[in-house]
Amino acid sequence: MRQLMLMRHGEAESIFDAKSDHARCLTEFGKIQTAVQAHRFAPKPNDTVLVSDAMRTQQTAQILMDHWRRHAPEMVPTLTLSTKAYLADFQSYTDLIAMTDDDTARLWVIGHNPGISELAFHLTHAYVGMGTSDIAEIQLDLNHWLDICPSSGQLLGHHQGRTH
Repeated sequence: MRQLMLMRHGEAESIFDAKSDHARCLTEFGKIQTAVQAHRFAPKPNDTVLVSDAMRTQQTAQILMDHWRRHAPEMVPTLTLSTKAYLADFQSYTDLIAMTDDDTARLWVIGHNPGISELAFHLTHAYVGMGTSDIAEIQLDLNHWLDICPSSGQLLGHHQGRTH
């Protein structure tokens, strides 16, 4: 059994306020959303975090990692940035997940819509409309990450990032 935590980045600034979509930063509200989510989940042994290399996803991951470092420094997950996770579709995410080391028991993927929502649907056949900072918690019936495929997961929870 494997656990997959799909997280959409926190609320980001408008494309008109940034040099490019890739460079968009979190708003103050997006930082608060993400901090609230960081309090909901403690790191576990053998966690790994896979993050799109966009600024807003990196900032989301950094908020989580900073919180975990303060509260469980002995269990801070390994973090991997991926250019392929930037605006990935569900198949690209699936390919990235399949490359995860089998020592990883729980994988966090911090990315973008619509790919994150599509991935949750393909794995669980449950529609999860991922708002900013939302987390979909999925249990995968897999022995190896390489075996990930459609319908291999069960949605355990949809934890919304909205704080208002």
